[in-house]
Amino acid sequence: MYRLIDVNRACLALFIFLLFSLAWKCINDYQLLSICDETRRLSGSLSITQEENVLKADHIEHCVGDEAAECIPPIYPYVQNYRVSPKYHLLACTIEKNFSTMLTAILCYLYDENRFIQKGRNISTDTYRRRSCAKLNEYKSLKAVHSALNVSKWSMIAVVRNPLNRFVSGFANKCLIEEVWRKFPDRCNRCEMVSFILIN
Repeated sequence: MYRLIDVNRACLALFIFLLFSLAWKCINDYQLLSICDETRRLSGSLSITQEENVLKADHIEHCVGDEAAECIPPIYPYVQNYRVSPKYHLLACTIEKNFSTMLTAILCYLYDENRFIQKGRNISTDTYRRRSCAKLNEYKSLKAVHSALNVSKWSMIAVVRNPLNRFVSGFANKCLIEEVWRKFPDRCNRCEMVSFILIN
């Protein structure tokens, strides 16, 4: 009897997880299509430069007015992180658990190769807390990048990961390895609900 209840709980948890995964994929695909449509609309005119697109992109508001009911609000407003390499006219948006540490190290190397090497750094072993270029090539918004640099001819990149892979990676890293919930009990629901679903 006890074993049957555990199996039923596990099946229910798996079903709920898959249902949320499917809903997330649909919402994510819809948002990506909306962003692509907006980007196409903004870049449709030959007179609009990439620099103007960056400025206009900061003013794009999704999920307002009549559309608001269709959108799920963000759970947490994350900080925007941008890394630059002016020498190579390259700007990267770094998103946590989406190759961000590696991308930060790469952009740091490209920002100042000699400094990176002289400090004995390595792209594959650099960490966020001990990054060589902290505050040197980092910005918190596209507007800040634009006001500091002329980005009209720059290449802009971002690495985006499958949301389920990102979730599992984040859960393993934050809940199981770092156990951030011990130091910050208000974060990640103390990893309790998720661990219940995955363990039970």
